Amino acid sequence: MLPDLDACIAYLFTAYRQRPNEAVVAVYQHQLADVPLAILRAAVLALPGRQSFFPSVHEIKVACELARLDRVKDLVWTACEVCRETRPGWDVVVDPAGVKRLARCACWQAHQARVAAAGIPLRPIVALLEAAGDEP
Repeated sequence: MLPDLDACIAYLFTAYRQRPNEAVVAVYQHQLADVPLAILRAAVLALPGRQSFFPSVHEIKVACELARLDRVKDLVWTACEVCRETRPGWDVVVDPAGVKRLARCACWQAHQARVAAAGIPLRPIVALLEAAGDEP
């Protein structure tokens, strides 16, 4: 549906029946450019049902953070039978010299691959308790 940042911004203007202003659109483009598109898309599609007035950049970023958290909660790692009882996420391997070493368990590596494939940032997009500024 919304293929890029410009389409997401245009959707907001249309959903809230606002006329696009070049300066405001430029600010939104600049401020939202670093948000992953999948997260921005989910937030933009959810906003018209949540609030009545055209959202500020901060409000969009808060909606993005909520969308990110919603997706991250599905990426829970669970230790496998090999590592669960000893060192969750770690496995003991023996190197060619016969020395025992710790290495990441296959279950941890598979989880990290799922996280990377999901394309969801693990760090917050915006602090949810941050006060809204005087943004457009």
